[in-house]
Amino acid sequence: MLTSKSLFHSNLAILFPEQGFAAPDNGAFAALCGGKGAEGARFFDDPFARTKMLTLPALGLKAVLEGRRLRVEDESASEPDKSRLTVEASRIAHALFPNTALEGFGLNIDATCRFNNVIRIQNMFEHFFGAEPLGRADLRDFGFQFTIDRGAGNTDIYFIKITAPLEIALHVNRHFAERTLPAPDRLQQLFEDCYNEIDTIIAHLKA
Repeated sequence: MLTSKSLFHSNLAILFPEQGFAAPDNGAFAALCGGKGAEGARFFDDPFARTKMLTLPALGLKAVLEGRRLRVEDESASEPDKSRLTVEASRIAHALFPNTALEGFGLNIDATCRFNNVIRIQNMFEHFFGAEPLGRADLRDFGFQFTIDRGAGNTDIYFIKITAPLEIALHVNRHFAERTLPAPDRLQQLFEDCYNEIDTIIAHLKA
């Protein structure tokens, strides 16, 4: 039975079409922060790697433009209902690219789940590969990946790794093939839904 779940990293990534794409100048990044939110802000620009990065430690956020992909990172490890990720990502995206259509966007979540019963990874391994490959060696961890196709280019990708007898770590990427970024309240709902649906997936883990 799942006893606890904690989020330790999340981000929202936005991909812009290649045709007609133009990276904003550095002044546009400087204009993103002001007041107390600008305390300790750092900006990095590497033209050769086509990367611009603005770190906002006062907000626990980082905005990274790599080529035509904008990624806003929440470094505060806040649970979705307390995170400012979707609000700030929406603000940053519209400030940097006010009239640019999207190719799609995605939510990425890294979380840890703990259980009150032992996850028997050797049984799971042997279900797929049998006992022979292990021989006398010890199996330290075990994991798997799967993709759920929700149609119209929308997918969920799960990476699950059993890291301890009572614990698993997982990464979830939920991709949306939408041409515009939803309003912040809908983005927030999508973020919370993605995080909450981890419970449904994990509840069916046959350990």
